[in-house]
Amino acid sequence: MACLMSLPTLTSLDLSWIANFPVSALISCTHLQDFHIDFVDIAEIDDTPHAMLPVASILLEGYSFGYEGAIGTKKILEAKHSDGQSIFAFTNLKHFSATCHTIAAVDIAQSLLRRTRQLTMIRLSIGKQLSFFGLARTIAPSINTLKKLILDIDIDSEHTDPLSGLCAELEEMAGKNVLEYLEICVDVALDQYCKTGDEWGRLDKVLSKSGWSALKRVSLDIMIGSLGRPEDDDLVWVLGTLPQRQFPILSSSKTIDFIFDVKEYWL
Repeated sequence: MACLMSLPTLTSLDLSWIANFPVSALISCTHLQDFHIDFVDIAEIDDTPHAMLPVASILLEGYSFGYEGAIGTKKILEAKHSDGQSIFAFTNLKHFSATCHTIAAVDIAQSLLRRTRQLTMIRLSIGKQLSFFGLARTIAPSINTLKKLILDIDIDSEHTDPLSGLCAELEEMAGKNVLEYLEICVDVALDQYCKTGDEWGRLDKVLSKSGWSALKRVSLDIMIGSLGRPEDDDLVWVLGTLPQRQFPILSSSKTIDFIFDVKEYWL
């Protein structure tokens, strides 16, 4: 395996479902560009011999972690050569994706994002009871290069803000960005409900102000999960009227392509 890891043709790596993986096994992946991690247990004590291994940091261009990849990512961030230099450098990172279902996972994603300088695409998925608080400050190092922001949000009936604090973060980003594409997907939990009023309209107001000169497309998809939802439930219909009621400016914009969709899926 060590021989395979050091091959110059190894530019993409997906580590999944591995226990007790020695982080030093990655040191020889000097040509690695894209790295995904999920369900990986990084060895607490790394006994892999370090002699004759490269000592320069690996400059990644893409990094992502899945539902159970946060802890492994934390150890990747902490991994260092014997001289104290980080094994991985994220200053050249162009693409980043993370699935966060705990506050700890959000903190780890933010720690990684603070090390970036040239991101062009970010995709963040957050679970119920989480928010995008701090997003603007976290991506500030890449604010002059970020062109695409994809956000997936899981919510339930207890959410007072169906966009989980996103609008406040966008307000902070206004005027400082080159964002071209904003894609938002809100997934309403099985047989749960969500707000249907002005909580959505704030997005229309934020993006209709000055400060978004590069913005070309905004898409908002709302997914409604149903199992025992009453047949006369009108949630899907009411949400379908949001463009007219809450997004009048985006819906009629000549410069921004506004794509809106509501779908109900049955289990």
